[in-house]
Amino acid sequence: MSQIEALTVELKVDDRLLLFIMLSADGGVNRLGSGTLNTSETSFYIGQADDRMFRELLPYVDEGWLDRPGDYTARQRKGQDCSLTMVFLAGSEQAEIRYFYGSESEGPPRDIRDFVYAAIDVTQAWYEEQQRMAGKTDSD
Repeated sequence: MSQIEALTVELKVDDRLLLFIMLSADGGVNRLGSGTLNTSETSFYIGQADDRMFRELLPYVDEGWLDRPGDYTARQRKGQDCSLTMVFLAGSEQAEIRYFYGSESEGPPRDIRDFVYAAIDVTQAWYEEQQRMAGKTDSD
C-alpha cells in the first residue's frame, strides 16, 4: 500500500459507538466520543485543521498491518462484545482491520492499542475545543 492519506478508528461496545476518529493528510478531522463505557457523549464533530494531528499519529502505524487486512477474533471472549475497526486509505487502495473481543478479555495487540490511544491523544485538544464551542463536555 502506498502512502496513507487518511485513516479511521472506530470502537463499538455492544453495537454502541463509543469512539470514532478520522484524520486525513489534508487536515480533515472528525471525532465522536472518548472510547469509555461510561460516556454519554453522542455529538459528532467534523472540522478542518492543519495536518499536525495526522503527522503525529503516522509513526504509530505499523506498515505491516496494511499487508494483513481482515477480521481477527479473540479466542475467549468474556464480557460485552467489543469491535475495533481501523481503516487506512492510500489513493484507491483501502486496508480495513477489525478486532472482535470481549470487554473482560484480552483485546487487540499492544501496538494496536497504542495506536488507538495515540489517536485519542493527538485529537484530544481539538475535541475538547469543539465541545467547548458547542457548550458540552464528554460527561454531559
